[in-house]
Amino acid sequence: MKPTTTRDLMVPLEEYATLSEDATLYETVVTLEDARNKASSPRDRQFAALVFDAEDRAVGMVNLWDVLMGLEPRYRDLHPAGEDFPREPDPEVYRTALATHGLWRQPFDDLCRNATEVKVRDIMRPISAGERIEAEATMEEAVNHMVLGSYQSLVVISGQRVLGVLYLSDVFNEVCRRIKACRS
Repeated sequence: MKPTTTRDLMVPLEEYATLSEDATLYETVVTLEDARNKASSPRDRQFAALVFDAEDRAVGMVNLWDVLMGLEPRYRDLHPAGEDFPREPDPEVYRTALATHGLWRQPFDDLCRNATEVKVRDIMRPISAGERIEAEATMEEAVNHMVLGSYQSLVVISGQRVLGVLYLSDVFNEVCRRIKACRS
């Protein structure tokens, strides 16, 4: 039996949402909404888009969190794009952040209007070398890569060319299928 590769499980680039790094937050919202609405099944629903530069190189990803953070510009001052906020168990940290850092002082609708001019390059998460995996990598390599890096998705490449995106959920579904097949 031929080994399953990342190419076998990935969402091909032509089926994945993409944006220019010059796109606005408004265009990001429209692109993500279109991609989700076109999904024929829950498996196909996308929560992120690949971001390309002027030379057509994949330089980042933008997801739902990035869109929400893009609404309030002061989040960028607290935490640079591409880094996760530390998770604090104390709810007081979340409440005091509003006052301490001046978050959400403008009415929500004003922030939304202003956010339509925010550029994707300012809110995207850069794609690190660790978030890329070769198209011919095996299932074992993909699982290892995702587990060690705690990645929800990986950009599938062949050389320097982006072919698609591999989701943790698709790898997990394949793992489940195989475990159940072992029982049969």
